[in-house]
Amino acid sequence: SSATILSTLPPSYMSHGMEWLLQHMEGKENIEALRKAIFESTEDWENPVAKIGFNNHLIVNALNTKDVIGMTIAEYAEKRNIEGIEAYAELIRLNEGKISDVRFAMSEDNIEKLYKHPVAMVGSDGLYMGKGTSAHVRAFSTFPRYLGRYIREKRVLPFAEGIRRLTGLPADTYNLYRKGYIREGYDADMVLFNKGTIIDKSTYADPMIPNEGIHMVFVNGKAAVVNNELTGVMEGKQILRAK
Repeated sequence: SSATILSTLPPSYMSHGMEWLLQHMEGKENIEALRKAIFESTEDWENPVAKIGFNNHLIVNALNTKDVIGMTIAEYAEKRNIEGIEAYAELIRLNEGKISDVRFAMSEDNIEKLYKHPVAMVGSDGLYMGKGTSAHVRAFSTFPRYLGRYIREKRVLPFAEGIRRLTGLPADTYNLYRKGYIREGYDADMVLFNKGTIIDKSTYADPMIPNEGIHMVFVNGKAAVVNNELTGVMEGKQILRAK
């Protein structure tokens, strides 16, 4: 997953405003209080720091410390020769809370089991942040990775069923009018790709590396992407659920 690092803090730390928060990210007593609030917590929240450790939090955006992008919090702590909790607090403070991370906490076996479930659909809430920024690889590579790695290589589902999980099943589930199928009268939203080569290439260090195997993307019957290049066509529109 990926989010602002502020979402890893105990809820009590988010209730006093940013000025108070940043003041409590430095000083021996404050760091010890933060350590206790996370690792001996009585609060109820996801607490990803305690669950997966600083070595599983990769920095992908940072307002004022661009040199740490691509490091884990644990790697930054080692570079600074300080403890993980100190590094964590320091990064929040130096970046005025404007710092984001990717968290490695998922089981590959569980992912495959979920894909095989008969009601499982595939999507992504990843956001493209624009050139010169970073983002989670899911913003660029969700579907090529699913089709290339899990459907073609690992064969967790037959290819046709794998496609249905991206198209027809979501359209049927959410009553999306004229979507999800290639049929007369339906919106021609289609992707032309090579099923033998489609795969993701992006990395957490460089998430914008183009995917392979996608040749054209049609939105409402017009080519919006050709060979990884935008054509300027913007036919996308808000989709309302049919009653």
